[in-house]
Amino acid sequence: MTRLGVRLLRGNFGSSFSLYKVSKIKRLLQGVVKERRMNMDNYLTKEAVLEAAKRCVGDEYDGVEVTSVELVEAPKENETREGLQISLSTNIRPIVYGNFRDVVELYSAMENAIFEAIDKNKYSSVDLTDKSRWRLRAVNKEVAQNTGFLKDVAYVEVEDLAIIPCFLLDDGDNSPLTIEVLEKGCCTTIQEFFDVVDKNDSSYIDVYKITDIIRKLDPELAEMPDEIFELVFGNNPLWVVQDETGPWATGLFAMKSKLDELREKLGDFYIIPSSNQELIVAPVEEVGTSEILNEIIPMVNQSSVYEEEVLSDHTYLYDGELKSA
Repeated sequence: MTRLGVRLLRGNFGSSFSLYKVSKIKRLLQGVVKERRMNMDNYLTKEAVLEAAKRCVGDEYDGVEVTSVELVEAPKENETREGLQISLSTNIRPIVYGNFRDVVELYSAMENAIFEAIDKNKYSSVDLTDKSRWRLRAVNKEVAQNTGFLKDVAYVEVEDLAIIPCFLLDDGDNSPLTIEVLEKGCCTTIQEFFDVVDKNDSSYIDVYKITDIIRKLDPELAEMPDEIFELVFGNNPLWVVQDETGPWATGLFAMKSKLDELREKLGDFYIIPSSNQELIVAPVEEVGTSEILNEIIPMVNQSSVYEEEVLSDHTYLYDGELKSA
């Protein structure tokens, strides 16, 4: 998984990341590249690699600190090879192998190794077969900022969306799963994972009338008699689908049992992608065609939704089958 992808799927969608920290770029500007020492093959010597790597001691990656670096002999592909061992504050010690033409390549390899090690370690103390922690979330697969990490995570396409299997960690981290983690850790295929989530208790996904949310947010409105409230605000046909613990409401797109449950209650309905955290549903019988909705959604996304939280610019119809409307 690319490092940008790792950071994005940890809940930082849309944040502006460079491949290297500002501190590293400053080092480059201060002449680290010019100081490099090359061997006969135009690669950094191991002494130059170690010297540059030591400049990273004290840096933090997702709260994990680099405590030391050293050159070590370690087994690699049925042979012993020399590599750069990076000791982290969590007692993880990833090793970087290879030759580097400059510190840009070196720092990129170090950062990749560090985040990969952090990713693997986060599952070491959890039971990935605990199906109650299996979740689904949606992202737009056609948005440029999502294409990088989607190369390495498991997902199923639904219209213009990618529905991603995730495992809910104790710290609330919405960790996307790779095919390897699915098959070896969860002991399942991606389709079986989706089927389990669809059949699981989905009570963590709440569905409210939007007027109920308005009244909940304002104590005075909460005490207003229903007749007066309806005269003031009208009979708003919209319902909000959300989960206060994470982006799991967007998994609704792949949860047929939940979709059918809503259809029994509302009839055929539109799904309005409010954001990558929540959805709005509207009964077709009460709102008519989707033309006006499809005109409004892009405008609202541009004016009221952070770019990194935009899920889609159009509405979807569920009439027993999910489709773009």
